[in-house]
Amino acid sequence: MSFSSLRTKVLIPVAIMILAVILVALAVVNQVVRRQVLANISHDLQTSRRVFHELQGHELDLLTEKSWVIAQAPHLKAAVDTGDSTTVQRVAGEMFGTLGSDILIIAGRQKQILAQNGSSRLYRWTAALDSFFAENTGFESKSGLLAANGSFYRIIGVPILTSDEIAGVYLLGHVVTGKLIDQTYLAALKALVECEVVFQYQSRPVVATLPVAHLPSPHNDASSAFELTLAGEAFLAQTAGRHGNYLLLKSVDRAFQRIMRPIERTILFVGLFGILAAILISVYISYGIVTPVGKLVRATEKITAGDYDYQIDIRSQDEIGQLSVKFDQMRATLKQKIAQLNERNLELEAALRKLEAAQQELVRSERLAATGKITAQLSHELNNPIHNIQSCLEAVRRKMTGGETVREFVDLAYDEVLRIGQLTRQMLDFYRPYAARKERINVNSIVEEVLKSSETTSLNGKIDLVKRLSPDVAEISASPDQLKQVFLNLVLNAVDAMPNGGQLKVATHMDDAFVYVAFEDNGCGIAAENKDKIFDAFFTTKVQTNGVGLGLSVSYGIVQSHDGSIRVESEPGKGSKFTVQLPLDRDKHA
Repeated sequence: MSFSSLRTKVLIPVAIMILAVILVALAVVNQVVRRQVLANISHDLQTSRRVFHELQGHELDLLTEKSWVIAQAPHLKAAVDTGDSTTVQRVAGEMFGTLGSDILIIAGRQKQILAQNGSSRLYRWTAALDSFFAENTGFESKSGLLAANGSFYRIIGVPILTSDEIAGVYLLGHVVTGKLIDQTYLAALKALVECEVVFQYQSRPVVATLPVAHLPSPHNDASSAFELTLAGEAFLAQTAGRHGNYLLLKSVDRAFQRIMRPIERTILFVGLFGILAAILISVYISYGIVTPVGKLVRATEKITAGDYDYQIDIRSQDEIGQLSVKFDQMRATLKQKIAQLNERNLELEAALRKLEAAQQELVRSERLAATGKITAQLSHELNNPIHNIQSCLEAVRRKMTGGETVREFVDLAYDEVLRIGQLTRQMLDFYRPYAARKERINVNSIVEEVLKSSETTSLNGKIDLVKRLSPDVAEISASPDQLKQVFLNLVLNAVDAMPNGGQLKVATHMDDAFVYVAFEDNGCGIAAENKDKIFDAFFTTKVQTNGVGLGLSVSYGIVQSHDGSIRVESEPGKGSKFTVQLPLDRDKHA
């Protein structure tokens, strides 16, 4: 079986995928089961802890009750009152058989041991009992832990009280009983609480139901279970007992293995079955899919070569047949998309032309800015000598007594100086515009005022005026004086373009964002090579006496200061159309 065959290419990835799924499933199940086991063991430990505390409490209550019975026995009180240890030992020995305790100690008023039962080594424990007796000076019972010579007892001490008419109730001594904490005692606890039990003293294991060499540091939270490892085996542990001297443990590994073994066998069986199924699937695929796939490959080659009319001959009703249908639909769609792409290319070319126009607009703005810096400086420097010349000429005119010819030349020089001064002021106004006050205005009203003032002067009866002012045009925020200057300049330019008369159309309209004012004439138009220059300073196609080329530049600057724009459409011999675009107040038309 070749590694390049389709069967192998299917079998190997499927087998790897199945193995990966098995491993992932084992890992996931392992984690889930382990968390569940930990939760169950933690719950069981809580139950075992409650049972342990109940057993300890019952045991302590029973031992306390029996100790009180012994302490209240009259013959024991009489023996203790004598202070004779032989008498007290005899009485204590008689009681010890029915006590059910591992030790019985009778101490006198001075804490001396008068009798002991249960261990021959108890007399050596006098020092160990001193601290217990020192704290047990009252008339109440007291429990504690007695540790000596490697043995530990859980003890209860009760006072031996008597009374008389003179002294009242007073202390004769103490009765101390206790249970030995050994392997037998822990084994009984283990059977009752159903978990391993370790008795520890000062974090050191003393007696345990399983081999324990050492224990980790005490857990901070005695009410919650914690994990520890003993001899390589994981346990969940929880402290118990009144002073936390007991440790209850349950094996996590044993509980986990009991649950995981059948699950692992099931997963492995399913994995082997999956691999066998993968082998059968690969055989079917190698014979049932290769031929139709080959046809699809040939169709792909044809379409790649540009034959979008090639038909795919696959008639099966399975997924391959559906794929061939979709592939054929893709071929038809691709053919259609290519046609649409050609149309889009044409649209992109048109958009590119618009982009080039916008770029030219940007270049023009940059050129105006650069020209403005130089022109503004030059105008400022020329202004002072012009005023000086004007003042000198005025003085000469007042003092002149010569003939008319001399006066005529002086007047001509004075008029030219005034013209130069006006020119410099226009340049300064354009490149250093004053902050005009803006107000709410109706564009139609401004247009009407400009046209009315121009009818008797500029239009001179040769121009046919056509007005199409939309009544729905909203008010905008603008300087009325500056807009009058712009509109008047556009009217004058239109009139100059029609020296023999013609038609001037003025129209207004608006959309959601802008108000549009259009001035259209049917005059001489603008040459193509001059369309990009008409807004440049000092550019003009008029004779020198009629213009200096600042009108459109100033208008352009005013409209830009209103966040608007001026568009021009012109064809030589057919006229021009200038459209002023001014923004609406966004707050009022949002």
